[in-house]
Order: sequence, then structure tokens, then C-alpha cells
Amino acid sequence: LRELFAREGYAFGALERSAALRALPGRAELVRRARARARESLEVLVDPPAGEPAGTLIWLHGAFDRPEPHQTWLRRDLPGAARFKLVLPRGALRKAFEGLEAGLPAAELALDLLSEGQPGPVYLGGVSLGAEAAYAVAIRRPERFAGVLSLEGSYSPDLGRLARARGALRVALLHGRSSWSADDARAALRRLERAGVPARLGWYTGGHHVRASAVREELRAAWGWLRAGP
Repeated sequence: LRELFAREGYAFGALERSAALRALPGRAELVRRARARARESLEVLVDPPAGEPAGTLIWLHGAFDRPEPHQTWLRRDLPGAARFKLVLPRGALRKAFEGLEAGLPAAELALDLLSEGQPGPVYLGGVSLGAEAAYAVAIRRPERFAGVLSLEGSYSPDLGRLARARGALRVALLHGRSSWSADDARAALRRLERAGVPARLGWYTGGHHVRASAVREELRAAWGWLRAGP
């Protein structure tokens, strides 16, 4: 188990799926210990509101980023966010782009743990790779979330599985019209609609990875639709 941790860090999802772990005796106990260690090592920025929370927004930043700038604009730009508890996991910094799979296991565990016992409706969101990770977690646990806000997240072929939420979960997508992921956004919308998941695709002028402040009105519209409910 120590050798697995040395290689995988706190990425419990990778450990859980690992062929090496499945072959070990006492797998259930090893998984329990791995989960406990992951909970202890998870670094999270938590920003509660002044009063009783109206809900919780868990937000995943993208690669080569940190949660603090997102904390600022989420509070400032999203209507009603001042009354929400913000939960922002800190992703691991990487020296090189390792692909989506490198970050998903940790993100899956983080949001699985963080969504337990949060006040009010729990919304899940992210930008770029963080949005893709948010998709992955929502697909695994759709019943835990009221909605997903994806800012420039690429398409996942598994999005149709969100239908397990039976219409309770809504998905708001926001993309630049000239972004390389624009076609992914259209494909994601089609897949969600075919699965019967309430979904909205919003567009802003520009390409990929624009500043959130530059798309403030579009973000507000997407967030408002998400919170409006079925």
C-alpha cells in the first residue's frame, strides 16, 4: 500500500481501480485506510457566508491555477453567492501537462468527500480541466448535486449517465464561440438533452480561457438558470 501511495499520492480513485490493489489480500480494509488518508491530506479553501448558508458551491480550478482568485470572483460576480458556502479544493501543481486522467481521481475523491453533509443544495462547478473533473464527479454521484456549472469544460462521452439523477440535476455550460472546445460543448448539450437532463449552453464572444470578469453577464445568466430549478 505504501508503494501505491508513493506512486499515486492521495488519488484514491486511482488506487481503488488499481489492478495491483485489487490483487492484494484485505482489499476492503486497504481501501478504507486509503480513503482515510486521502481525507486527511486533502487541502481545501472553505469560505462560509456571514449568516446561515443558502447552499454550497464546490468549485474546481483548472491546471496551473489556485483557488484564491476564483474565491474572489465567485463572491463578486454570481448573484446570491454571498449567501453560499464556497468550497474550493486546491489541485496539485504540475510541471507539465499530464492529461485529464492525472487529476481526476483526486478530484473525484475530493468532491465525493466534500459533498457529504453540506448545507442546502450543493452545486458543483469548475473551469477548463476543473470543469471536466466536475463532470466526472457528477456522473459518479448525480444524486448529491443540484446542478453543474461548466466553464470551458470539454465533452465527456459518459454525460448521458447523468440521467440517473432523474431530472433533479441541471447542467449549465458556458463556452467561447471561437474556442477549440466549441464543438465539444455542442456535443455535450446533445448528449445531455437525449438523456433527458435539463441543460443550457451559453456562449460568449472570444476563445478559450478568458478571464471570468470578461464573461460576467454570461456567467450570471448561467448561474441564475441553474438555481432556478426544474
